[in-house]
Amino acid sequence: MELRDEAYVGGADDCEELPNCPAPHAGFITKGDHNGEYDQVYRGIGGPMSGPIKSS
Repeated sequence: MELRDEAYVGGADDCEELPNCPAPHAGFITKGDHNGEYDQVYRGIGGPMSGPIKSS
C-alpha cells in the first residue's frame, strides 16, 4: 500500500504500522488543525484514535 502523504502518518513506513490500516470501513481520512498527523493516526493526550469518517 502506498501512503498518501508521509508527512502526516506519524513515522509509519507501511500500512501494517497504522492501527486503522486497512480501514475497517470506507470513509474519509481527516486531518485536524491541532496536530501534525492524520486524525486516524493521532492519539492526542491519552485520547482514543479516530477511525475513517463514514459518509452519510
